[in-house]
Amino acid sequence: MATLIDNPSGEWNANEVYEIQVGDPCQGAGQNSLFGGLGIHNQPHQQLANRTAYLNNQVNGILATLAKLTCSLSGNPSYFEVPMTDTVLGGLNVIVQFGQISVIGFTASQLKNATVTQAFAVPFTTACKFQNAFWLSNAVGNPGAFANCMATLECITPFALSEITIESDWDNGGYPGGGGTINIASSPTDGNGLTAIGWIAIGY
Repeated sequence: MATLIDNPSGEWNANEVYEIQVGDPCQGAGQNSLFGGLGIHNQPHQQLANRTAYLNNQVNGILATLAKLTCSLSGNPSYFEVPMTDTVLGGLNVIVQFGQISVIGFTASQLKNATVTQAFAVPFTTACKFQNAFWLSNAVGNPGAFANCMATLECITPFALSEITIESDWDNGGYPGGGGTINIASSPTDGNGLTAIGWIAIGY
């Protein structure tokens, strides 16, 4: 039994399906048939078959793209990955990663001018374009985590593909009288001070 061969490579064209007219001959496929031998009665079926194949290709492409929308939010660090089309670079997978480095139980001296690292959940394959780090604290009110001092967090450049490196830049000289202290929590809920260093990194 002969079958029509789908042609999914064409574009979608509106109002293209042939409408059989009253005066059209009853004509199937043959050497002298219209529409390149396809025949009048096969032409609209062929056009619908091509449309179905075209739509099938489009759906398969969408499903393939959705399959790349991956994430892991249960661990530390966590990440999510989204396929995008860059205006210059073209198609790429953008990866957003974030995590926490616990400082619970640390002493103040361990955090002053300290350098810490954490491996990414998924190494970037091409470039890490952005990083940021910030303190997390369970202390509410005065004096909070820092008293008459500050430790600024700095992401070390150049950005690595497999890990983030953060430095705690201790500044005590700019405060009257000096003698500042860093209050650090001994448990996640004790309300005494710093609990972790949070960070985020974006790349592809």
